[in-house]
Amino acid sequence: MSSRFNINVAYLHFDFEKSFVLFFSVVAPKIMPFSFGAEALEFGNSVQIQCVATEGDTPIQFSWSFSSAGPTTTLTQNGVSTMKLGERSSILMIDKIEHNHSGRYTCLAENQASNTSYTATLLVKGIPSVTPTKTLSSACIYPHYSWQLTNHF
Repeated sequence: MSSRFNINVAYLHFDFEKSFVLFFSVVAPKIMPFSFGAEALEFGNSVQIQCVATEGDTPIQFSWSFSSAGPTTTLTQNGVSTMKLGERSSILMIDKIEHNHSGRYTCLAENQASNTSYTATLLVKGIPSVTPTKTLSSACIYPHYSWQLTNHF
C-alpha cells in the first residue's frame, strides 16, 4: 500500500514543492495454534479456548464459526459465547458442554492486510441414552419392548 503526500514549503523568497511517496507495509495476522485437547471432553463440563494473533498489525477483528455433522446452528443458538480480549485475542466459552457442541470451531482473524483462520475440533463424551424399541412376539398378545443403550460419542 502506498500513499502520496505533497508538502509545500515557503522559505524566504523562494517557493518550492517537494513530493514524497511513502510505502506502508501492513502485516497480516498469524494465529497461534489452539486445541480442545487430545481427549474427548465430558458432557456437562465447561471449556474455554483462546485465539491469539501473535503477528499482524492492529486493529484485528475476530470472529468464530461452528460446523458439525448435525443441523447447522449459530454459536449463540448453540449456547456458546465469545469475547475479544485486548487487541490480539478472542476467547470462546461453553459453560455446559452438550452433545450438540461436538464439531469444528474456527477462529478468523482479519486486518487491513489479509485474514487467516485456525480450526480445532471438539469431541464430547456422551451420557448414555436409553431408546425403547417395540417388537411383536408370536408368543405374546402384547407388544414387547426392549431397550437399546446408546453412548453418544
